[in-house]
Amino acid sequence: CKRGLPKHLIAQELDIDFGGSGRTFFDPGELKQLEGGCRNPVLTGAVSFDEGFQEVSFIESKGGPLRLWCNLDPIGLPSREEDYAIGADIATGLAGKSASNSVLSVVSLVTGEKVAEFASHDTPPTELARQAVALCKFFRGRTTFGAFLIWEDNGPGASFRKAVMEEYEYTNVYYRRSEEHALKVKSKSPGWYSTAKTKLILLTEYGIGLRTGKFLNRSFEAVRECGFYVYVDSNKIEHVKVRGTMDPTGAGENHGDRVIADALACRALKDRPTLKLEETKAASMSNPPPGSYAQRRRERDLEKRRQMV
Repeated sequence: CKRGLPKHLIAQELDIDFGGSGRTFFDPGELKQLEGGCRNPVLTGAVSFDEGFQEVSFIESKGGPLRLWCNLDPIGLPSREEDYAIGADIATGLAGKSASNSVLSVVSLVTGEKVAEFASHDTPPTELARQAVALCKFFRGRTTFGAFLIWEDNGPGASFRKAVMEEYEYTNVYYRRSEEHALKVKSKSPGWYSTAKTKLILLTEYGIGLRTGKFLNRSFEAVRECGFYVYVDSNKIEHVKVRGTMDPTGAGENHGDRVIADALACRALKDRPTLKLEETKAASMSNPPPGSYAQRRRERDLEKRRQMV
């Protein structure tokens, strides 16, 4: 109980009450409490970027697919004092009243707070890959390359992976580990792969992250979507498709997408690579000593960006 495990696991393993594990996976009372920590986004819009992702900026627009719960600096960029990870759940991108959302969830690796969410029901996997790489560059934090990216590799995730790693050559990505191996050995396979067992582990970790405050979810829709997951037997979780749920993206009956993206972002909090020394040194140049050449060059770059706004 002190470990913060979900009530259904306590009911099943401690109380030997399997009836307690046959309903919603996430406790409704706890979800109601978590909604108290949700906030309206600070900004909504989209990222604008060039072909090589060298210039990435935020364009504010009402009802845009990207929502931010963080402030931007004077030149329109997220804080460079933090590192970030992005969890991705990929849908087919076939628009329609029952279409599923593709979702990118951005979390601060320093605070554990969800700072951004991209959700769209009509973005194909290859285009989502382009948006994801741009968002990684936008939320590069202290690194010189970009945010840590983790996605569900099942189904359309294969097309997403190919575009990310081959077409856009983005390599700061998650490599799955063997859940059965005691040492959780990292494989050579990029992306997280969903099975009944790995999904149970992932969502259990996510539930603990929410309960203990290690993952701070600011999205009302994302927290509410947790309520649609049910524990159908002792080792399988499914999402209950619900029609009529209010959703600003226009997605219809499938509303479980934010949960998986958030859970993957939560996984990144404990399974991200450590910055190498040379990367840290390079990143420190974002705040060079006053009067140095690097500082003067940075000021020229800032002035150029201001003139472009």
